[in-house]
Amino acid sequence: MLNGPCFSDSISEDILFKSDIPPIDSEGMKKLYTNIIEGKKPNEIIAAHGFHPAVVETEYHRSQKLHHDMLCKRIISEILVMKTSVKGNALIDKYNEQGWISDDDLIELLKEYTQTMYLLGMQVTTPGWGSPVY
Repeated sequence: MLNGPCFSDSISEDILFKSDIPPIDSEGMKKLYTNIIEGKKPNEIIAAHGFHPAVVETEYHRSQKLHHDMLCKRIISEILVMKTSVKGNALIDKYNEQGWISDDDLIELLKEYTQTMYLLGMQVTTPGWGSPVY
């Protein structure tokens, strides 16, 4: 298997070597991640830089997963300061046990948080953003 920052274990060596597209060097990886952070989609990145599609797709999905994980952790850490409800606490426990939470469970947790804040007569803010929700 190939090693280094420009190759993921999930990319087949056959795919990379059967094309005329050169591997991405460290400067290319910087460009790739800068484009991902700027919100560009894989097809836009490939068109702009000519990077190998398999590498771009793999790194794009890895970035999206990391972003999703960080967002979940941020939301849960904000909600942890306030005990929401039995159901909300069960979802937080589930996250702590598994190390992840599904999108549906995350939405349910946010609903529990919002409902608890409403019932307590508090101004509800979206965790992590500080914007009032009315």
